[in-house]
Amino acid sequence: MNSSPLIIPRSSTTTYSGNVGSVPFNGTATTSAPPLVLPPSSPQARYIERTPNTIAIEIDRLPAAFIAEGVKVKVIAADAGSVKYVIEQQ
Repeated sequence: MNSSPLIIPRSSTTTYSGNVGSVPFNGTATTSAPPLVLPPSSPQARYIERTPNTIAIEIDRLPAAFIAEGVKVKVIAADAGSVKYVIEQQ
């Protein structure tokens, strides 16, 4: 990970030329603003915890299915100590 800030200068130069009547002119103009400073990245990865979802299925009504995270979860058999299931893409 990057541990130093990123400093982006913000200035531009414009060149112009032309004539006033029969007299030619030319020049430059510089416009500047304070630099844009992006702070350094955190040295550690950031994780956001997701809260668990509870899904209740009646064991005496199997097979049963539900959709979670875009996949179909089909519970084929279950008892007090185990669950047999199949995951199918939607």
